[in-house]
Amino acid sequence: MILSYQDLDVIADSILREFKPGRVTLDAIDVERLARSFLGLHIRYERLSDDFSILGATTFSPVELELLCHGKTQVISLPADTVLLEERLLLDKKQQLGRRRFTLAHECAHQILHRYENADNPTPEVQKRTYSLRDLKSQEDWNEWQANALGAALLMPKAVIAGCMRKYACGRKLICYEHAFSYHDYWVMKNICEILEVSRSALEIRLRQLGYLLDKPYTEYQGTLEVWNDEEDV
Repeated sequence: MILSYQDLDVIADSILREFKPGRVTLDAIDVERLARSFLGLHIRYERLSDDFSILGATTFSPVELELLCHGKTQVISLPADTVLLEERLLLDKKQQLGRRRFTLAHECAHQILHRYENADNPTPEVQKRTYSLRDLKSQEDWNEWQANALGAALLMPKAVIAGCMRKYACGRKLICYEHAFSYHDYWVMKNICEILEVSRSALEIRLRQLGYLLDKPYTEYQGTLEVWNDEEDV
């Protein structure tokens, strides 16, 4: 199932209207409640990798999952419709908030896309077997870009971004000068990140996709630029 950005925005808007009926408000989506109460997913935290390279995975049927941490293999049983998240995303809640929320939204997106794809063509239940974590993730690689786009649309709905841009940027577009911003644009980004509880990198990608962020070489800016360092990407 190949969907465009526009298709994914429509799916996200449809889900959010049912999950959070009423007028559009400029606040963060409760993605954990969306996962648990609305989608009926189980959320579980485990140590997924020693090098922090795997942040999440999801299951569509019951599986036995092999985890390799500290040189030891552990096999855990997971029911269908489980989202597995890296436990270290909980250690520093402020620093990891945006990353944890986007990872959860990304895995919710995989579940939503799976249900859309199989709504009219249900497949037989897969026989339970043992997977490695990387096996489980590799089965979904073809759909990663769609899950990223849908996850972003769930956390940063098109109408909410439009409202934020009207409120904080007075409707004008922001300009990125090679990962740096003017003082005003820096604080527009900062405010939106804090309100929606998303990372700078996720917001930057979403604004660029929606046409609210333009890229220019830093040589075109005359003045002081605010460089947004990685440690500020919360």
